[in-house]
This record gives sequence, structure tokens and C-alpha cells, in this order.
Amino acid sequence: VVAVLEYAHENRVEPFLEPVLELCQALLDCDSKAAQTGEAGAGISTQLVPYYDIFLELALHPDPPLSVAAAQCMLKLLTTHFRAASAELLSPAGAGWSAAVLSGQDQEN
Repeated sequence: VVAVLEYAHENRVEPFLEPVLELCQALLDCDSKAAQTGEAGAGISTQLVPYYDIFLELALHPDPPLSVAAAQCMLKLLTTHFRAASAELLSPAGAGWSAAVLSGQDQEN
């Protein structure tokens, strides 16, 4: 999932973005449930934390379903992996993207 997310983002393969974000959401949902029940394998979605900046950038996407899916991934990451995701969010890069999201500006402009 991470490889497809990274590939689709870097190469701007628009048709892959929404489906891969849905996969990320499903992975986060499963991982959240596994962590709550103490199942083996809980924590696998921590692999998504280093890509928090991609979710932030995609939250600025002009296509509403895509931006909503990215924002939902960000929220689920913060809920499921609070410490790791908040560290990404508060990093210099994350803070810059967060400011852009809150001001409604795209960082590429």
C-alpha cells in the first residue's frame, strides 16, 4: 500500500490516488480494531506515518472525494498513532503543510 501511495503521488497518477487512500483507510481501520482487541499484528499501519506529508498535500487536492479521503487518513493516523503522527504533523514540513491546508493555499503555487 505504501509503495502504491508513494508511486501514485510522485508520478501524479490520479486514477490510483483515491483507491490507494481507501486502502490506507481500511488498513488504519483494521489496525485500530486490532489494537483495541489486542490482536497480533496490531501496529502495521505505523508504516503510513512517515507519509503524513503526502496525506497533507492530498488534502489540498481540488477533487473533493480525494481531499476528503486524504483528510480522513490524516485523522485516522492521528487517532491510531497519536505520538508518531503528531510528531510528523508538528515537524517543520508538516507545520508548513498544515498552515497551507488551514489557509486554503496549495504549496505548489
